[in-house]
Amino acid sequence: MLVDLHTHSTASDGTSSPAELLALARARGIGALALTDHDTTSGLGEFLLEAGKYPDIAAVAGVEVSVKHYDFSIHILGLFIDPASEPLSRMLQEMRKSRNDRNGLIAFKLQKQGYDISIDEVVALAGGECPGRPHFARILVEKGYFSTLQEAFDKCLKRGRGGYCKRDLPMPADAIEAIHKAGGLAIWAHPMSYSDVD
Repeated sequence: MLVDLHTHSTASDGTSSPAELLALARARGIGALALTDHDTTSGLGEFLLEAGKYPDIAAVAGVEVSVKHYDFSIHILGLFIDPASEPLSRMLQEMRKSRNDRNGLIAFKLQKQGYDISIDEVVALAGGECPGRPHFARILVEKGYFSTLQEAFDKCLKRGRGGYCKRDLPMPADAIEAIHKAGGLAIWAHPMSYSDVD
């Protein structure tokens, strides 16, 4: 059986809705699928409801959380979580506030550098409650400033570039505790690499 326990939907930085992810999983013969959007569980209602149409797919409620690790961030998956958990919901809400504060600063910095981009465009493109740097990159590519998303990151949005802004992140122990309180398993996502894509 094929298994994918790390997917993103349009609730964060994915390109397919939670329902569409399940249809894609069925088409590819995946027998277990977790929805693990960045810093939000808002797509899980649709995901779990739609999963009833796919009895051959084990649907797993999850989330992906960026945490501070020295000067970088690493990502932790929470799998088999209760989306209604108060401690987890509270932590995710704080993380989204930090993300949104940072997004406003990124938009300001990019405008100062002459890029025609607004926070309203980013929010509209994201559609969900977790706009992030991938959405800024998509707009910059669509407007012809860069050829690829990677180029937009490399020249503008990654650590050390003119459009980069740091955001406040929880410590790993705090995120793991919130995931455990939600009944979930905490797993280090892509452990062979650290990330500044938070």
